[in-house]
Amino acid sequence: PSPSSPPSPAPSVPGQCLVAVTITCMDADGVDCNAIPPRETDCFEEITYMYNLENIGDNSMDITEVLRTRGTDTADLISLVDPTTLAVGESAKVTETETVNFCTDGTFETTITAKADPPQGVPCEDTATYVLTVESSPSPSSPPSPAPSVPGQCLVAVTITCMDADGVDCNA
Repeated sequence: PSPSSPPSPAPSVPGQCLVAVTITCMDADGVDCNAIPPRETDCFEEITYMYNLENIGDNSMDITEVLRTRGTDTADLISLVDPTTLAVGESAKVTETETVNFCTDGTFETTITAKADPPQGVPCEDTATYVLTVESSPSPSSPPSPAPSVPGQCLVAVTITCMDADGVDCNA
């Protein structure tokens, strides 16, 4: 999946608290994490998660909690939020790096939940999730080694080639 999509605008209620959370994930070259190709060498790559917290309501708000969950680990990131008080239309960004093994298949789900309080009214919250999927590509098949010749022995050679629906080699 690509970065989380922006939330649909909610109906406007005067003084309503609305916070929108989005997540993007990029490598050092600005490539979306889900577009990083699997590999067989140089497995470990540092990636950066960027969490954007935006006040989309019509009232200022104080961000009071930012929780990040990845696997079974939950971290409170409120100390990384600056500023924590957001005027209407303002946003705050939090970045976090992680090293991922791109040689091993895996799914890494990151969820951010932000809570905010307006000066008056009901607190609000929003949650966004980013799923990073690493899938190894199959290794190219190598031609079979010739079997020793034995008179009267039946020999079968099998070669496997992976092709997609358009006839393109899967390993290309």
